[in-house]
Amino acid sequence: MFDQVYFSFAKIYWNLVIHHDLNQLNTPNRQAGIQKELKEFQLMYGVPNKVVFDHLPSNFQLQLVERTKKWGQGM
Repeated sequence: MFDQVYFSFAKIYWNLVIHHDLNQLNTPNRQAGIQKELKEFQLMYGVPNKVVFDHLPSNFQLQLVERTKKWGQGM
C-alpha cells in the first residue's frame, strides 16, 4: 500500500519539479530535499525537462520511487 503512495508522490513531484519547473521553496536558489534529489537524478541521467514521469523508463521510475521512499523515511 505504501509503495503505491510513494509511486504517486514520485510521479506528481517529478511532473511538478522537472516537467513544469516549479520550485517548492519561494527562494530562487534554494531547493527542498526531494526537489534536490529529483534534480540530481535528472542531471545524472540527462533526462530532458519535457519528459513526464509516465514516459520515463520503468527502471528510472522505480529508482525515483526508492529515492522518494528514503526521503520520506527521513533518509
